[in-house]
Amino acid sequence: GVGDVVGFSTFDFDSFEDENWSDKDDRSDGIHVNARPKTRHGKMEKSFFNFKTVYPNWKMPASGKNLVSRLDSFREKQDIALARERRLHIEAAAAQLETLRRLEVEKENKAATIGLAGFV
Repeated sequence: GVGDVVGFSTFDFDSFEDENWSDKDDRSDGIHVNARPKTRHGKMEKSFFNFKTVYPNWKMPASGKNLVSRLDSFREKQDIALARERRLHIEAAAAQLETLRRLEVEKENKAATIGLAGFV
C-alpha cells in the first residue's frame, strides 16, 4: 500500500481522520484500535475543504462525501438551534417590554388617583 504521508493526500478519512472530527468512537479505553497515525488539529480536514473549494468538480472519495454530509448536518442543527435561541430572546424581550408598559400604566393610574397626573 501507499505510505502514510501519501495516504493523507488521498483524503482517506476512514484511515487517517482526526479523531476530534470523527463521528465514530474508534478508541477503546484510550487505546487506538487502528494503529495508523492520525492527523491533528483537523489539518487533513481543512486541506480537504480547501482542495474541494479550489477544485469544485473534483470527485471526492466516499469518506470525503461522508465528512461533507456530517458537516452539513451539523451546520443545519446549529442553524435550527440558533433560530430557536433568537426566537426565545425575542419572546423574552417582548415580555419585558410588556411588563414595563404595564408598570408605566399602573404608575400613571396611581398618580391620577391621588391627583398627581401631570407630575408623572
